[in-house]
Amino acid sequence: YEWNAYCRLDKSFNFLLWAKENGIPRWIKNNNKYFLSFFSGYFDAEGHISITKNKDGNKCRLRCQLNSKDYQILKDAQRKLALFSIFSRLRKGKYNMWRFDICRKKDVIKFLKLLKLRHREKIMKKKLAFEAYNKTWEEIHPLLQEFKSKLKREVKESILKAKKEWEKHGGRNL
Repeated sequence: YEWNAYCRLDKSFNFLLWAKENGIPRWIKNNNKYFLSFFSGYFDAEGHISITKNKDGNKCRLRCQLNSKDYQILKDAQRKLALFSIFSRLRKGKYNMWRFDICRKKDVIKFLKLLKLRHREKIMKKKLAFEAYNKTWEEIHPLLQEFKSKLKREVKESILKAKKEWEKHGGRNL
């Protein structure tokens, strides 16, 4: 069951199409508030916050990643975040994708503190990353498992709700 939404956007959103080809517009890059709003939305939609066990197995590893075909946007973001003393890597991935990576714990925390996320799942994961910063893997792993279980339950509930709505309308497109 899938929901689709379409909308016509005002011409004021044209900068998004321009950014795809040319990177982040100068008026956004030159204003920290605009940049952080822009990149918060971009990361909220396309990014990932990862909390895993580190190599020696007793601490947490934090990472923020974003995969995109929009190299110039990622490069502009990398340069701008460097001005906030946040180190990131940008490397070529598979299928013409680029991977934007923040791997150092202190940089991940600094980055997440700057972001104004809107998606509930990312907000919850952000809070969990803050908790994981000074905790051992044994302390954070149960919280992470609880988070994943809660997400799975919510997905199942959403699917059932969509199915009921679809059936209520005779199984036809709304």
